[in-house]
Amino acid sequence: MSSCCIHAGRVLALLVFVVVRLAGSKLKWTEAGMLASLAAWVVFTGLMLAFVGSHDAAVAGAMTLFLAWRHQEKLPDLLAAT
Repeated sequence: MSSCCIHAGRVLALLVFVVVRLAGSKLKWTEAGMLASLAAWVVFTGLMLAFVGSHDAAVAGAMTLFLAWRHQEKLPDLLAAT
């Protein structure tokens, strides 16, 4: 896969982060940054799986799971609030 596609995926994930972060701030979400970070990594992992390959997607997925694990204390409260 060309580096142009990988760069576009990073930019798209960054845009997802910014949009979710700004929306979360405007809507007064308590953990807007955490949600934005997780959303960006989920999008990035999906793009890696779709356009790059399963090995790279597995690495991105591992990072996504690590990030979710780091926020495990906040996730139950966030899910209960919905």
